[in-house]
Amino acid sequence: MDGVIIVNKGRDMTSFGVCARLRRLTQTKKTGHTGTLDPMAEGVLVVCLGSAARLLEYMPEKRKRYTAGIRFGLTSDTGDIWGEVKESGKPSFDEAALRRALGGLTGTYGQKTPGYSARKVNGRPLYSYARSGEEVERPVKTVTVSSIVLTEADLPERAVIDVTCSKGTYIRQLIMDLGDALGCGAVMDSLVRTETDGFTLESARTLEELEELSGSGDLGSVLLPPESLIPDMPSVSVSEKDASRVASGMSVRVQGGAPEETVKIVSGGRFIAVGQSENGEIKPRKVFLNEDNRRS
Repeated sequence: MDGVIIVNKGRDMTSFGVCARLRRLTQTKKTGHTGTLDPMAEGVLVVCLGSAARLLEYMPEKRKRYTAGIRFGLTSDTGDIWGEVKESGKPSFDEAALRRALGGLTGTYGQKTPGYSARKVNGRPLYSYARSGEEVERPVKTVTVSSIVLTEADLPERAVIDVTCSKGTYIRQLIMDLGDALGCGAVMDSLVRTETDGFTLESARTLEELEELSGSGDLGSVLLPPESLIPDMPSVSVSEKDASRVASGMSVRVQGGAPEETVKIVSGGRFIAVGQSENGEIKPRKVFLNEDNRRS
């Protein structure tokens, strides 16, 4: 099976585990995803089946959106409620102060990677150093936090925020930084990814729903085509004859000349390859035209 399935990942499940279950469910040898969700996080996980995984390198970096719960007056080694939690002080701020602190965390800036993360330093994930008590310099990555909206406020104990940000932003670290700004500490107590790579929670299905669809033979109704991963890539159309050339890895000329960029190659409205302009022609880089399609 080739295509994309938008999964609503549940808590207490790894992203790898979701892919493994879908691999068995669809009897597809190869699966992958467009961005890891922590085991305790929920929400949108975009899973690629079969040949769709070959398009991951062409995906544009789009915004991520999360709903996160915050508990004030606490700290933990992991930055969330599931780590080793300690009381850090009695919160004494009001909503105005919270909104000011949230505003200070928007924009583009360098964010330090949390100690408990899979980011590697000297070939080892940071969580490996943290678990063994070793000190290591944590990398700083430039991130963009476009907006933080306060959606619930049960102050001074808890709040819920809606965050729109760039790929690679750590919400746990953002919440830890918020706790520091308020002078009382803070940990994340829930996280739901509501949007990633242009796909939203509204179009996502739980694994239980997907298993039901598979049992009734309707899983194909939620399978998106591989090219749904690259909706903004410009496309060029070629004739049926040129489609056969593309399938063989041969360059083709297109009417009006070849655009100077990476393009989707289509024939008869059907996506067949990703190509690159080369000496006035389109050179196929990755072909998605199988034998059955060639004969149809």
